[in-house]
Amino acid sequence: MLAAFAEDSSQLQKVAPSAPLLIDTSRFCDSAQHWRHIRDTNRVIQVLPEQPAYAPERVREIAANILLFQRDNGGWPKDYDMLAVLTEEQKASIRAPKGRNDTSFDNHNLHSQVDYLARAFAATGDASYRDACVRGFDFMVAAQYPNGGFPQRHPNPKGYSAHITFNDGVMLGILGVLKDAAWIVS
Repeated sequence: MLAAFAEDSSQLQKVAPSAPLLIDTSRFCDSAQHWRHIRDTNRVIQVLPEQPAYAPERVREIAANILLFQRDNGGWPKDYDMLAVLTEEQKASIRAPKGRNDTSFDNHNLHSQVDYLARAFAATGDASYRDACVRGFDFMVAAQYPNGGFPQRHPNPKGYSAHITFNDGVMLGILGVLKDAAWIVS
C-alpha cells in the first residue's frame, strides 16, 4: 500500500521555494548523544574532537547522511549523529559495511530516519528520499512480531534484543510512523 503511494507523489504538496525548509531533528538527539559521549570501539566511525553538526535547516545534507548510513536491509545502525558533518574518510568507512545486519530500533533509531526522509521527500520531491523511506518502512513492517510488537534489534535478535521493547521510543516511534503512513494512504 505504501509502495503504491510512493509511486504517486502527486498527492504531496511541495513547500514554496521561498519558505525555509526545516524538519524537526530532535528525534536524532538520543543516538547523537550516545555517539558523541559514549565511546564504543565497535562503531564504524568514531566522533572527532569538536566534530561539527549541520543546522536543522540543512535538510539535504542531513538527508544525505541518513542515506549514507542506511544498510542494504533497509535499516540503520544505532548511535550515530545524523547531523554530523562527516569527513571524507568517515564517509568511506560508512559505505564499506552496507551489508551488515547491525540495525536496531534502540535509542529512537530507525523510525526517526524513516519519518525524516518522508518529510524531506514531501518537501523536496527527491525520489532518493522516497525510495530510502520505503525501504526503511518495509524494514519496520518485516520486523514486526505476529503479536504486534517490535524487537529492539532486527534481524536475528538475541537475548534482551529479541524482546518487545517499549523503552527508547521503539514501540511509540514505530507506531507513530505507521499511523502517519496509514493516514496518508487512506
